[in-house]
Amino acid sequence: MIEFVTKYWQVILSFATLGFLWVYIIKEERKQNRRIYQAKRNEDVSRISDGVANGILTVFTNEEFLQALRDGAYVKIDINVDGSQNIVIAGSQNQILEI
Repeated sequence: MIEFVTKYWQVILSFATLGFLWVYIIKEERKQNRRIYQAKRNEDVSRISDGVANGILTVFTNEEFLQALRDGAYVKIDINVDGSQNIVIAGSQNQILEI
């Protein structure tokens, strides 16, 4: 065994180096792919957040909505994880105002 190692140490070292480089390259690719995924995800979350915020601002700056609040409307706003929103507004005298 010792003779084999001393005779072919360069080949063994070359294979070990190639194996190390292969593992290193795969790890770096995974890190890069993870960074790309995180950037896309953060962009999507930001876009959804902006959409939800704009939708809420639109609702709360609508004069008809504000009047319904003054009349004692019941407001329920559900914002889902995907950014979609369900707004239920039930005013007095069984009137419903949809925005």
